[in-house]
Amino acid sequence: MAEAAVFGKPDAPKGNLIKAFVILKLGEKPSDKHKLDLKYHVRMTLGPIAQPEDIEFVDKLPKTRSGKIMRRVLKAKELGMDPGETSPLLRSRPRAPGGRGCPGGRGPLWIRVPV
Repeated sequence: MAEAAVFGKPDAPKGNLIKAFVILKLGEKPSDKHKLDLKYHVRMTLGPIAQPEDIEFVDKLPKTRSGKIMRRVLKAKELGMDPGETSPLLRSRPRAPGGRGCPGGRGPLWIRVPV
């Protein structure tokens, strides 16, 4: 597993179920064995209460410009709701020159090159 995001999904009998979105490492294929291994790892590491009920393998996760996973977007898509404001999502096109991370940042990033 390379990366994961989890959230509570509403469920009538239990209240909430744990839903996990998982990105596998390059070259790995999604399988039931991966799901069982992940559930077992979480059960042994965090306890049975933290074990995800539903695991979905995805190619990418929605992230902000700073690299944080936007779980609210995943939850909204899962529940069929509007994801809301998605402008903080990381875009694949390059940013305008002069910025250093986010708008209003600390100016250009200067790199010292040995002469």
